[in-house]
Amino acid sequence: VSNLGSLVARIFFAPLEEAAFAHFSRDKAAAAPHDAASPAARATRRSLGALLRAVALFAALAVSYGPTYGRLLVRLLYGTTWADGPAPALFSTYCVAIAAMALNGLAEAYVQATASRAQLARFSMLSIVFTAVYVLASIAGARTLGTHGIVLANSLNLGLRAAVCLAHIRREATAVGDTDVRLSLHRLVLATVVASALGARAAGELLGVWRSTATLRAHVAHVLVGILGVATVALSALWCEPDLRAYLRSFISRKSQSKVD
Repeated sequence: VSNLGSLVARIFFAPLEEAAFAHFSRDKAAAAPHDAASPAARATRRSLGALLRAVALFAALAVSYGPTYGRLLVRLLYGTTWADGPAPALFSTYCVAIAAMALNGLAEAYVQATASRAQLARFSMLSIVFTAVYVLASIAGARTLGTHGIVLANSLNLGLRAAVCLAHIRREATAVGDTDVRLSLHRLVLATVVASALGARAAGELLGVWRSTATLRAHVAHVLVGILGVATVALSALWCEPDLRAYLRSFISRKSQSKVD
């Protein structure tokens, strides 16, 4: 299970965090020193808001769909023996850590790239406190919940770090009257995530995919239900999040231009 999480982190999160850090660092170098009210700084925060909402959508999907399709994923990768053991339940818990990892990585990349030395010093002190909390929570969690407790303790640590970074971003925008920054997803998108995940769960119960006698046809049908649910969420996000549509068009345009060049 930890290998799966590490794979997601290496393939998706690490390149995104490195690219975001480089992008925010360049924007800071181009702007006036510590001028959070400059047009460049405002544009950077709008970019950050769109990226954070995209990552938040991924995190919501991981937490919502992970428990439903975790057993099938473990079975495909490691076989029936692992799928019939505690691995799927642990994978469901690990989805919470993946969500926290996604949000923390991007928010922390912005803070590390744009914060002043004094702000970074305060963040470092808070990180020490969060590490202590993590150690205590890990000990308590291991005694009460076993491996699940350790994973949840790590999720708590990442969540606290992300919360501090998001609070810094919000304070920075509020201090200069920047009302264009939105860090949370549209409520309709969140409602679509919840409704589609519940539908996928209900379909799994109806098709009996968690029984030992489940057929291949049942699993294929359940996967198709999940694909339909994720597609519905994607459409709702593109409809309700115009910034995401704009960045998607810009990304496709840059890719097409690079191929021409």
